[in-house]
Amino acid sequence: MVASNKISKNFLRIPAHAQGRERVFTEWDCTHVDGTTVGLRTIYRDGYTITAYLPGTLYDGTEGELYDHKNDPQQWRNLWNDPAYAKLKSNLLADLKDNMPPVHDPKLECVAPV
Repeated sequence: MVASNKISKNFLRIPAHAQGRERVFTEWDCTHVDGTTVGLRTIYRDGYTITAYLPGTLYDGTEGELYDHKNDPQQWRNLWNDPAYAKLKSNLLADLKDNMPPVHDPKLECVAPV
């Protein structure tokens, strides 16, 4: 299954460094009305966006997206499985894991189910 990371595209109109930020994090957790669960964790850093899909009803936790904004500003080419980007992918995932702010607990009330 291929998912589009439209959320991060909207947040990245102004580069993080231009905002005085080293990196930008986003998270999205959703339980659909049919019980489907989706969790995404994203970091933008150094001109790249990586999104890790969390285990849920659609993904097993090994899937994701990796985009190079300099060479692919429209995010057409997902580099997640490209061996040439394996080291960068590992580095960005480690940064995401080590620096992601804690998840809000308890979760906020869902006011607009998908």
